[in-house]
Amino acid sequence: MNKWEMKSNTYSNDSVTKDNSNSKRFAFSKLLVSASIFIASASLAISNSEICPKNSHPYFFSLQPGQKCRGERLKNSCFECRTKDGRAVNITIQNMQEKVEDGMKFNPDIGRKYSSDTVKKIKSNLKKWDKDRLEDLIKKLNGNLNEEERVIFRGALEHWPDIKYHSMRLGIDPRIAYLVAVAESRFVQKIGKSGERSPMQIMPKTMALMFNRYGKHDKYIRNMMKEGKDWRKDVTAQVILALYYLRDGISTVAPANTKLEQLSAEELLMIYHFYNRGHNNYVVDNWWQGDNFATCVNKYLKLYLEIENFINEFIKMNEESNSIISKTRNEYSNSHKKKTEKDAKTKAIPATNSSKKKEPHKENSGSNMENKVNVDNQSEEDEYKKELQNIKNLINKIEKEMNKLNKNVR
Repeated sequence: MNKWEMKSNTYSNDSVTKDNSNSKRFAFSKLLVSASIFIASASLAISNSEICPKNSHPYFFSLQPGQKCRGERLKNSCFECRTKDGRAVNITIQNMQEKVEDGMKFNPDIGRKYSSDTVKKIKSNLKKWDKDRLEDLIKKLNGNLNEEERVIFRGALEHWPDIKYHSMRLGIDPRIAYLVAVAESRFVQKIGKSGERSPMQIMPKTMALMFNRYGKHDKYIRNMMKEGKDWRKDVTAQVILALYYLRDGISTVAPANTKLEQLSAEELLMIYHFYNRGHNNYVVDNWWQGDNFATCVNKYLKLYLEIENFINEFIKMNEESNSIISKTRNEYSNSHKKKTEKDAKTKAIPATNSSKKKEPHKENSGSNMENKVNVDNQSEEDEYKKELQNIKNLINKIEKEMNKLNKNVR
């Protein structure tokens, strides 16, 4: 038995019986000083992170043998949130539910339904944009974003269309998948300390489990395997397997195809707890994981529509630039085709005339042929110069149109 346990057996935080023994007074004074420092520092940290629900306050006490702790157990002491009348309040679930309920008041529409072709086009077009132009586009849409929100926007442009397309394909409300992705990684593609993969941060063992259960029958992953590609290294395949796992989590508390607005705050927290910890471990430990999710619902669910608008604007801009380029190319090819046909007609007329006049002037045929070759060479050179000038004009036209688009972005 250590000193803290000896003291906790002798003293409680609720009442201290007076004793005339000097040794007990000395022990109590030491305990009181250490406990005051501990409570003051812990209370400061707790007030900053807002752990306790509304109308409650932090409360520490040493545990007696067999005494229950309704809050967080810290070795032989307990931390609870208590109301004014002394009633213990669950320090995690109730506070997280309040945050989630507050965030779910903003209920955005699901938005645009992406096709697989649209997702491919976004990925292809994204490679053509540099970071500065993307930052300009983010500022144009919303210049009031903080740095963490900017990180979400950048990552969402790359990964959200993929996540949304496959979540809807699997019958998952994409807004739930959005909240999980934001809570797990803020849409940043990285490998976690424990080996978590993709913006959904799925663990390798869970990924293997989902592959054996669903992945080997999934169309996207099956096609990858046919092409001889390793699905373990593909981000989209990792996202798909994570979404299968999320779907299992949703099915533990709600029917298939359940919408976000049909879930209670507690059910949404239970879904995330299943995803993050496993459905058999819904207890009060590791509150910060659920608190992180509750904070994301509270702060970032309102960004959902802005991200949707941001991606739609990006798609629109690329469609406009691509249409300008294709239009200019068609104009050039049509004009080139007309010139070719015209040149063919003009060359055909003198050829027929010369064939009729060749017989009476056989002695001059050599010199006439030589003159004709020189004329043809000169006309070909002139035509080449014209074509070159046309190409230059085409390039200038495309550059002007692209500059207009860039000015509109900035």
